[in-house]
Amino acid sequence: MATVQPTTRVRAVAKDVHISPQKVRLVIDQVRGKRVNEALAILRFLPQGAAREVARVVRSASANAEHNNDMDPEDLVIALAYADEGMKLKRFTARSRGRPGPILKRFSHITIVVEERPRPVRGQRPAARGAGALRRGPSPTGRGRSQTPSVSRGAAPLVPARAEAPGKIETLPPKEEESIAGELPSETIESTAAAEQAAVTPPPIEAAQAEAEADEIAEAGEAQPEDEGGALNEQRRQ
Repeated sequence: MATVQPTTRVRAVAKDVHISPQKVRLVIDQVRGKRVNEALAILRFLPQGAAREVARVVRSASANAEHNNDMDPEDLVIALAYADEGMKLKRFTARSRGRPGPILKRFSHITIVVEERPRPVRGQRPAARGAGALRRGPSPTGRGRSQTPSVSRGAAPLVPARAEAPGKIETLPPKEEESIAGELPSETIESTAAAEQAAVTPPPIEAAQAEAEADEIAEAGEAQPEDEGGALNEQRRQ
């Protein structure tokens, strides 16, 4: 029979807190079973007035565990948390017809018990069952299964080598350009050259006529009359 090692628990008690046990239990239910740091963060933002008293008891229990029992405050968990009924103060107030109405001012005892529970290491994985469980070959008598050998994840698949080197490039000789003179006959080439020269140089007769006309206009002084009536030309003649 396996033996269970008892865990060390540390408690803190606050007695005669002037809050009713019912109101304290509503706050305690929010932090029971949580770690001390997380419980204090929750109690800090609760609107109930009992949250301040419960947080004070939680800090006291954490300090007792750290200083008296050498426990790590980061690993402390609230194992038990409860509120017992304390004393009652009886008071009276006036009711109808002068009768006294009872008033009970309730008190409570708050108890917090913490224990040490180490956090699990992040990223820890369970040990492998064995090398044979990871790699399974094809079943000899199985039907409908592939008969190709299984390839492990770490190994790369085998690829047959190429006959030629992958970086080899075949070069072709440049194509010789055929000359235009070899394609066209010599007569066609001569006629084309004569036509281009005739278009560039004007014929000699037309050039001589143009020069004679320009000389006549320059001598007369009437190449471009400046006014329509010819008054400027008459002044030049006088």
